[in-house]
Amino acid sequence: MSAEVARTNVLVTGTGALIGQGLIRSLRRTELPLRIVGLDRRRHALAEHLADASYTKPPVEESSSEYLVFLQALIEREEIDLVVPGIEIDLFYLHEHRQEFAGSRAKIVLNRPELLELGRDKWAT
Repeated sequence: MSAEVARTNVLVTGTGALIGQGLIRSLRRTELPLRIVGLDRRRHALAEHLADASYTKPPVEESSSEYLVFLQALIEREEIDLVVPGIEIDLFYLHEHRQEFAGSRAKIVLNRPELLELGRDKWAT
């Protein structure tokens, strides 16, 4: 009898951009049992085709608390285990709100805070 491997639900942001689409394609090449949920500010036919489910961000500023509430609700609704930011604005938003996601069911793919802060300054990098 083979042991059944649990499926991992992954949220990829910025799926309308090439990096977000590349992340989905790379995840698909693994042999891991994944369910991929895409997120972007606009609907994109290709991104919707690549992901198992696709959502459009609400028309709010990414810096607003409304975006935080939206993300937290999406994580719970879709039972997201892993969040992979596919665009810079989401990377820094998730970095700035790390504490708000600390109790979340999902792990956020982020580098160490000091490295992300260094990355904001291209000259210092």
